[in-house]
Amino acid sequence: MIQLTPSACTRLRDSNDADILASQPVVRVLVVETVAPADGAAPNGVQMRVFVTDGKDYTFLALSPAVVNKIGDGDRQLHCGSAVQLTAMSRLPADGPLGPVRVDDLKPVFDTEADDDRHDPDAPPLLVDIPEDADPQAKLCARTIERDNERRRRILLEQLLAQVCRDLAACTQSPHAMQAMLALADFADLVARD
Repeated sequence: MIQLTPSACTRLRDSNDADILASQPVVRVLVVETVAPADGAAPNGVQMRVFVTDGKDYTFLALSPAVVNKIGDGDRQLHCGSAVQLTAMSRLPADGPLGPVRVDDLKPVFDTEADDDRHDPDAPPLLVDIPEDADPQAKLCARTIERDNERRRRILLEQLLAQVCRDLAACTQSPHAMQAMLALADFADLVARD
C-alpha cells in the first residue's frame, strides 16, 4: 500500500509553511480539471488543477504547463487515482482560484513492497477468469472486453469523484457544513466499531 504524507494537504494550504514545498510530499489525485480564468488568460501559464488527498484531508493544486503534459493514461504519469510525489512546487496568491500551490514537477509513486500484484489495491487484477487452456483468441477477446468495462467503470468513478470534490469544495466555503460532515464521519466510525 502506498504511504501518503500525513497532513500534507493542510500544510500545503498553510501559506506560512514553506517547509512543505521542499519536503516532496506524496498525495493521491482524485480529480483533474480545467480552470477557465475570468480574464481569459491563466496566471503563470497554469490552466489546470487537481484535487488531491493525503488520506485524511483535501486540497486543490494548480498545475504548471510542464505537468499538464503528463496528464493521461498509458505512459502518462498523472491521472485520477494515481499517487504522485510533488517534487517541485511554488506558492500562489492565497485568494487565487487555482489553489494555494502550483506543482512544477511530480513523479508517480508505485507500491514497491507488494510481492504479489493480486493483493495490491493499487494494481487490481482484471475481474475476468480465463482458463489457461483457453483459445488465445478467446483470451484476447475476454481481456479486451474486461479492459473496456474497467475503463467505463473508471470514467464513472472519476465523474462521481468530481461531484464529491465539488461538494467538498462547497463545504469548505461554509465551515459549519464542514464541521457537520466531520462530526458525521466520526459518528460513522464509532458505529462501525460497535
